[in-house]
Amino acid sequence: MIALLSLLLQAGHVFEPVDPSWVDPQGRLRIEADLHDGEQFTRILRADGSLAAYHHHRDFRLVDAWSVSRDGRTRHHVQDGIGELVTEGEDGAWSHTLMLPGITIEKAYRGDRCGRISIWVGSDCYLRTPEREELSLAPCAEHWTVEGPTVDLQITDWEISDGRVRRRPREANPDVRPRPGWHSDLPQGLEEEWRIAWPKRRLAWMTRVDEALNAAEQDWSRLGLDFLRDGTAWPK
Repeated sequence: MIALLSLLLQAGHVFEPVDPSWVDPQGRLRIEADLHDGEQFTRILRADGSLAAYHHHRDFRLVDAWSVSRDGRTRHHVQDGIGELVTEGEDGAWSHTLMLPGITIEKAYRGDRCGRISIWVGSDCYLRTPEREELSLAPCAEHWTVEGPTVDLQITDWEISDGRVRRRPREANPDVRPRPGWHSDLPQGLEEEWRIAWPKRRLAWMTRVDEALNAAEQDWSRLGLDFLRDGTAWPK
């Protein structure tokens, strides 16, 4: 069945190694693609040349995809941007992505140990590892990094447009001041402002995730994400 699906999805495409980085250090082709009018059809290959996954992007958005385990017994499929996908990496690394209406959740593993969880709602993204939390909020261009007691804020409003670097408009929040510059000393009280503002940003984000999960008929416990919502330690 997977062989038939593979043939049907790849029919009519000419796959080529578009990027030199898609060949591994041993000279083995690992990724090849067909690019055409804003669409990208990609085949991801294992070191032995077997097909691990097929992705179809339209305007940089994943539309359809499938992946199959090495033994062919476990299969995952994304259709119209909804479903599950497994991506294999090197040295036992792999990730499982769950794409639901309004929310995407990715768990990255090495072997059977999860080491990173990422959640996207719209254009905003939250990342958690055993050591830190990160939250990127696109409208206000805030990127928060929290590790232990340290809270850091970067304003990520630079963009490249028409070959020029410029600052894009953003919805600045009045409760925090941005860092004046990487080579400048932080003004007195700035880090304290960030420490006060961070719990509010985190609570607002978790509320959005809760609403998205409810709309997708999922919940924190079913997905093993309670500790993210509660801000407790990474599971042993």
